[in-house]
Amino acid sequence: MKNYIILILFVLLGYQKPVLAQNEQLGSVIISFDFNRAKQDYANNQFAVWIEDLEGKLVKTIFATNFTAKGGWKYRPESLPAWTQKSNISGLTEKEVDAISGATPKSQRLVYKWNGDDSEHNFLPAGKYKYFVEVNYYWDSAAVFSGIIEIGDSANSTIAKATYSTEDAKKYDLIENVAAEYISRQ
Repeated sequence: MKNYIILILFVLLGYQKPVLAQNEQLGSVIISFDFNRAKQDYANNQFAVWIEDLEGKLVKTIFATNFTAKGGWKYRPESLPAWTQKSNISGLTEKEVDAISGATPKSQRLVYKWNGDDSEHNFLPAGKYKYFVEVNYYWDSAAVFSGIIEIGDSANSTIAKATYSTEDAKKYDLIENVAAEYISRQ
């Protein structure tokens, strides 16, 4: 009965959808890729997913594999060097590391969601942002997949391009078909 009364009041008062304030979520970015877990040792199944602004400032780490995030970067500096440097992982608390890290998943299409906020949980304004997926194939063989996605009024999608650390890195298929899709809230 209470919900029915509220609905009637909305209709009588001419309720309109509110305009989003800058501190409200605009929509979501879905970053997805095929992950083909290697059968060798755990150290070569490392990857991280993060967002930067167009000036190259880290906005938020979406995910990083446990080995690297929880200290593996100290013992294997070649494990995700771009993300390790960008994230300032050495300056994060254990709680902050726990919030962004997880076990290395099984082989499958992986999907990570970014809701348009920064690491302090403040929603960002509409605009263009860079997304990254870094993968460590084997020792110093690695790749960084990157693209630009725009958040705002309309849905859009992009395919990431890869930059390889070595010619040898091009032969690995640990991560493939990296893409991002923005889904507008409106």
